[in-house]
Amino acid sequence: MIARHSAAAISGLLIWWLVVESLVTVFVNERYSRFLPFIAGNRMLGFNDDEATVELLFIRTENALIFGSYAALALAAGTVLLHRLEAK
Repeated sequence: MIARHSAAAISGLLIWWLVVESLVTVFVNERYSRFLPFIAGNRMLGFNDDEATVELLFIRTENALIFGSYAALALAAGTVLLHRLEAK
């Protein structure tokens, strides 16, 4: 709903996943990078990094809440943008 074209939405999603999150995880401490959406989604599914410290790992429920909050935020932003653009 945020992007008007599906190709732009898919491209933006892939760029975020493959480029932005990869760069953020390299330069930011793991304490903060564990809140990124695809990292939370991978750990929710059980894909854990071998070098991740056990103290910083969330349980699957916490990862699901983090990932779900990103999905809810994107849905809310898309709904607001859709109603603003359709009102004109």
